[in-house]
Amino acid sequence: MNRTYQIAAVVVTYNRKDCLVQCMKALAAQTYLPATIIIVDNASTDGTMEALHDNGFNVKDHERIRCGKTEIMYERLEQNMGGAGGFYHGIKTGYEMNLYDAFWVMDDDGLPHRDSLKHMVGYLDHYDYISPLCLAAENHAMLAFDHKGVPLASDYIAKFAVDGVVHHDAFPFNGVMYSRTFVEKVGLPRKEFFIWGDEANYHRRGIVQGFEPVVIVDAIHYHPLNRAEYYDMNMLGKNRKIILTNSLLRLYCMHRNAAANALMDFPCKAAKNLLLRYLVYSKYYLSIEKSFKHWRVFNNAFFAGLFGLFEGHKKYLKQ
Repeated sequence: MNRTYQIAAVVVTYNRKDCLVQCMKALAAQTYLPATIIIVDNASTDGTMEALHDNGFNVKDHERIRCGKTEIMYERLEQNMGGAGGFYHGIKTGYEMNLYDAFWVMDDDGLPHRDSLKHMVGYLDHYDYISPLCLAAENHAMLAFDHKGVPLASDYIAKFAVDGVVHHDAFPFNGVMYSRTFVEKVGLPRKEFFIWGDEANYHRRGIVQGFEPVVIVDAIHYHPLNRAEYYDMNMLGKNRKIILTNSLLRLYCMHRNAAANALMDFPCKAAKNLLLRYLVYSKYYLSIEKSFKHWRVFNNAFFAGLFGLFEGHKKYLKQ
């Protein structure tokens, strides 16, 4: 590393004050401190600000305060904008301040190892899209999210890492760092996605703009093990793994955003993938789960994604 970088950490939170406090403690203990921590509070109702005060983080709404050698900005939104809206607001806020070289983004339930940022900034001389290795908080031998069908971190490193770097891979929005150049060329996350698929969208847009994602295996980020449920089903002669959820909000956002993301492919590939997705999930909801209610939500979400309609999730916000 040839210089000292000014890093803005962006943490999005919603009604998980205990997680946020632990995340803030981990950020404050970094051996390479971020210049600023931007907390985006999605209109939490669980006493988030009070919990921060009780733990020595004396934040004030929409003000910059000094905490040791790091500055903290607490941005409470007027309404819950989801993870996508939170990351949009946090990165936008930091970018428009024109003070930072890169933006280090994470959810409130992520815990960066104390040396995580130190290991990552050393690669900003060469890369604009830098990811830590994301390990399961419950079992540090496992990846928090399976990548390329490899659940164990040791196997992932042995199979894909070269000199401590895994090229063309990332754990988006889980302790990932985007340079200012990346944000300038790619833009901001799509806030209208609300949840689920916004990180995949930002990842793909970065690749389209020519940015190579890399995982730095010495930079560790802890995150709860992937909680998604899966179902294996046979369709058109192949075994296909589909994602399940009982939350109507998650179900709607997942299918709407997946359809919108599929449109980023070339037309023939997009049409094939969209048709297959529609058939697979229709078969599951109607023939296996036998839930017309879930199929109707899926159907509405699917076509909303195709036609760029991003208001439909709001009817499920209180469910």
